[in-house]
Amino acid sequence: SQESGMTIGSDFNRYFSAKFESINSNDVNVEMYRSSIDDDDINRASTLKRLSNAASQRYPNSGASDEMIKGLQRTLQRTLTTKIEQFKHMPSTPSIVPNAYKRSRTITSLVIASLKLDEETAEADDKFAHSKEYSEPKVPLEVFLDRLVRYLDKWFYDLPGIKAVGTRSLLFSVLYFERLRNKDPEFKVTKYNVHRLFAVSMLVAAKFSEDEVITNAYWAHVLGISISEMNEMEETFCNATQYDFNVTDMQLKALYDAFRP
Repeated sequence: SQESGMTIGSDFNRYFSAKFESINSNDVNVEMYRSSIDDDDINRASTLKRLSNAASQRYPNSGASDEMIKGLQRTLQRTLTTKIEQFKHMPSTPSIVPNAYKRSRTITSLVIASLKLDEETAEADDKFAHSKEYSEPKVPLEVFLDRLVRYLDKWFYDLPGIKAVGTRSLLFSVLYFERLRNKDPEFKVTKYNVHRLFAVSMLVAAKFSEDEVITNAYWAHVLGISISEMNEMEETFCNATQYDFNVTDMQLKALYDAFRP
């Protein structure tokens, strides 16, 4: 990856708040993309793993802190009942295992509830939030994340559930956002950028944690964006986070315990 020179603060927030009004709602032919993996895909994945492993030596204590976990648990206790009631009225996908899927979607609801969306601060600090160039995506975040989780599971032949690749990558993203906040207080998760941040962070999480290569072309199709835009999003996110993607087993267990329905 090339250095973008972009800091995590306002420039980064602006970049990830570019218009993202809708997503590709069509089905994606997973096997077609899996059969077209090339050297560039393999090199991207291996480079990300190598730089992430190197970064883990620089950031040995950048996991989920006790304070972070306790904060998440307090938030979840307040919102659990409301979110599960909302979840009951969401459309189902009968083609996959219902019970496991229900548990994973409940976690998706809880993750959304736990996010500290800095909407008021962002709107007060960043005039771009009111411009025509940026707008709140029309697709609900829960529907969007549900699609990302399902298509990660499909790529990795994983049955849906709380330990599947899709849900695990979702939890990794929460940790990555916390690390970005710690690196730069100006980093904000807002209603304008949260879709793109999850889109790229879940891709990065899957690349880091899984041995099988997932392609940017596939993920771009899932999102409904161009491959070049997907590549640029990935490079920008990796440079801003300084490849701090390592998550230990203990850190992951803490996240599972915090978000367990």
